[in-house]
Amino acid sequence: MQHAIVVVGGSPPEAAALARIDEATIVVAADSGYDHARALGLAVDVLVGDLDSITPEGLAAAHAAGVLVEQHDPDKDATDTELALAVAVTRGATRVTLLTGATGDRLDHSLAVILSLTHPRLDGVMIDAWVGTAALHALHGPEARQVPANHGETLTLLAIGGDAVGITTHGLRYPLLGESLGPASSRGVSNVVTSPHPTITLQAGRLLVIRPEALA
Repeated sequence: MQHAIVVVGGSPPEAAALARIDEATIVVAADSGYDHARALGLAVDVLVGDLDSITPEGLAAAHAAGVLVEQHDPDKDATDTELALAVAVTRGATRVTLLTGATGDRLDHSLAVILSLTHPRLDGVMIDAWVGTAALHALHGPEARQVPANHGETLTLLAIGGDAVGITTHGLRYPLLGESLGPASSRGVSNVVTSPHPTITLQAGRLLVIRPEALA
C-alpha cells in the first residue's frame, strides 16, 4: 500500500500525532506545511501551492534539498490542501494521512481542510487525518473501516455532502444497524467506544469519523 503523508499550513501539527502515523512512501507539503514538516524532521518529496505563506528559509531549504516544487498562481480554484491531496493520489497513494494543527483563527480554512477529506477524487483511497489532537477518518462508501480507538473514547459520526447510507457499527454504545445519517443530523455526535478498535461500515455516501480526544 502506497502511503502518503500530506502536511498542510496553518497552525503547527502536534508532534505526538506524528508518532501515531505509519511510515510513508511519499511526503507532500502544502505551502507553509513545508515549514511544519521540516520542524518535525520529515523529508518532503513534493512542495505544492501558491507559496504565499512558506518562510523564505523554508523555500530555500526545499530547493537546496532537491524537493520537487509545484508552484501555482494565487488566483487558483483549489486550496493548497486540495492540490496536495491531488498530488498524493496522482503519485499512486492508496492511503493518505493529512497532518495539521488545531483550528486557528481562520474558520473557513479549517473547514475547507476537513471537507477536502471527502473530495470525490479520494474515492477508493484510505483517508485519515490529524487535526491538532483530534483524529479523523473519512469513509467513502462503500467502505468498511476498523477505527483505532480505545475503550471509553468519544467518537462522532458526521455525514458530509448528502446522506450517509447503510451505516453499521460494532463496538459503540449507541449502535447503528444499516441506518442512514443526514448531512444536518447530530445523531452521530458523542458516541462512546465500548470495544477497542470498533468497526464502521458505510454502504454509500461520505462519512467523517471524528475522535476529538485521540491524543488525550
